[in-house]
Amino acid sequence: MKNVVLFSFFLLLPCAAAFLHAEESSSGSSDSSINSVPSVSAETGAGAGTDNATPAGKNDTPETKSATAPEPASSPEKQPSAQPADTKSAQADNTEPAKESPAGNSGEKSDTADKTAVADNSRDKTSDSGISANENKENTAKEENTVTKQEDLKNSGTASTSDTGSADSSDNKTETTENTANSAGTASPDSKADSAGSSSPAKTVPAKSSKSNTKTSASSAKSSAAAKNGKTETTAEKKQAEKTKPRKYTDDRWVLKISSEAVKEAVENKPAIRGVHITAWVAGSTPLRTQIINNIKKTVLNTVVIALKEMDGAVYIKGVEKAEKYKAYAGAIPNPEKMVEDFKKEGLYTVGRIVLFKDDILPVRRPDLSVKTPEGNIWRDRKGKTWADQYSKEVWDYNIAVALRAVEAGFDEIQFDYIRYPSEGKVSLCRYSVPHNWDKARANLAEFLRYAREKIPEQIRISADVFGLTTSARDDMGIGQNLPLIAQYADYVYPMMYPSHYYPGHYGLKNPNAEPYKVINFGLRDAMARLELNYAKLRPYLQDFSKYGPHEVGEQIRALRKNLLHSWVLWSPNNKYTWSALYPDYYKKNIDPTYVPDK
Repeated sequence: MKNVVLFSFFLLLPCAAAFLHAEESSSGSSDSSINSVPSVSAETGAGAGTDNATPAGKNDTPETKSATAPEPASSPEKQPSAQPADTKSAQADNTEPAKESPAGNSGEKSDTADKTAVADNSRDKTSDSGISANENKENTAKEENTVTKQEDLKNSGTASTSDTGSADSSDNKTETTENTANSAGTASPDSKADSAGSSSPAKTVPAKSSKSNTKTSASSAKSSAAAKNGKTETTAEKKQAEKTKPRKYTDDRWVLKISSEAVKEAVENKPAIRGVHITAWVAGSTPLRTQIINNIKKTVLNTVVIALKEMDGAVYIKGVEKAEKYKAYAGAIPNPEKMVEDFKKEGLYTVGRIVLFKDDILPVRRPDLSVKTPEGNIWRDRKGKTWADQYSKEVWDYNIAVALRAVEAGFDEIQFDYIRYPSEGKVSLCRYSVPHNWDKARANLAEFLRYAREKIPEQIRISADVFGLTTSARDDMGIGQNLPLIAQYADYVYPMMYPSHYYPGHYGLKNPNAEPYKVINFGLRDAMARLELNYAKLRPYLQDFSKYGPHEVGEQIRALRKNLLHSWVLWSPNNKYTWSALYPDYYKKNIDPTYVPDK
């Protein structure tokens, strides 16, 4: 009997051990499924959305990267930084039960949040399809799906969604504060949902049934779609706003490195000119000249700029030998000495304007001095116009001969216009007398000014006309005009700041021609920072055409005075100026209260 009992005991012992082992394994599996969730959440929520967080997608697997591909970065102006969220509100929202909590853990509305949203939506779609296909499975399948989802989030470095399957959504604006708390790793003590930043394992509760899984799947898919649609609408609204609402000009590319007082002093040490441009045929005609002088005498003007050579190549001043040789002389100013004398009798400062390289006569008479095509023919721009070779010393001497004749006639200043390279037509086909690149192009124009300075008597000022946009452009605009370099070699620089010549959207203005004050203000602000003390050399051309009247003319001058300058020249192609804006009483009262008549 004793042997029978012992035999039975040893027979049943393995069975009992197997039973106990099975029980223990079952208990351990349940515990690990619960305890594993906080460990994953803690890693993914420890820094997401903060400065120390791993950027979304940085450590992604190939599959994750495809889901978290970053969107194109927006510029700071178009994409302002997100506002900080209220942590207290986030904690309050986070106390709701999992089944009633708002869907989403999108975080702050920034570029990083958008990338996270894309990743979350992609992951939610993957997990939702898995739940829908297995909606009759038991809780173990749900728990495995939760852990898998959280491991994906761990790899991507983004905040996880709750284990109830809540999807990222942007249709609820109040989610920002809650999601910020989640992404920062903040959890409410009473939270019953396992959010991305939760750190308390005791509060983590697995899903209760497959029915709940099915409901959660539908909610997740709906929320994902809402998030996607909401994002598309937001982008469309932003694009529409960009088209219809003018932006403020906030360009800080140029920062003034010296005191404005130093700039102001440099400006005040230069003579103030207030002028108008006059065409050669009006200035050279005694009766027309008399008429315009009578108009000028009633105003604050003290300067005239007179065209001596124009962009068609015509030379208007008599006595230039080579111009007569090439049949470029047009008899607009037959007696330049008498003309200059008449202007100077009225105390007017005289400037002779000479167009340099845009020339329809010299290149035709001397094709060897033209800008050429690769085949060696004369290059022509879109309008069929020709250009003289900017590198040719013979072309330089031809134009300086016109300048020297103006000096003989008594002009005070020589102003070089079209000191640039072609900009219209197939400029890539332009060929010059020397190998051409843009570094050499800029240096060549500066060298011309240095060369002209050597040839023209020292007491005569030399100046250059440049595009108005050069005051703000970072480069030479593809025409060789580098404003600081030109200002270094010229006595004065005349940027042609006509508001009608600025394209819509420049400086954030829908219609620059309708806002002359802003165009001049923005342009000169940039110029001051770029040029520093050489800013005092600027004498902008201002617009007096395109239906401009006293108000528009005054607006330009007011902006100029605000930016410390006191010299300007008005341009009208047909010599019709807004004289009423320039009468001393009106000018002092409505435009420049600091105006003092010249002695």
